Amino acid sequence: MVSWMINCKEHSKLVSHNMDRSLSFWERVLVKMHEWICPACNQFGEQLKMIRQACRSSDPEISAEENEACRLSKEASERIKVALTEALPGEKGTS
Repeated sequence: MVSWMINCKEHSKLVSHNMDRSLSFWERVLVKMHEWICPACNQFGEQLKMIRQACRSSDPEISAEENEACRLSKEASERIKVALTEALPGEKGTS
């Protein structure tokens, strides 16, 4: 059975993942559906968008190439993910 509704924790994970990668069509649908019924999560999503926009526009001298160069490598991102998964006992296997 497919769950068509996500909880707040799942919403926050998807919105956070959206900062690093594009969400799939169905992930975007689930996020929007949850935001329609949960004002707190809707506000959280809007706050993340504002933070991202502020960070990107904070220094107009930074080019798109320089901005991309500041992004973590896949290897570094994976090392951090593994370390966090090991450090957070209730989170194993839920990515």
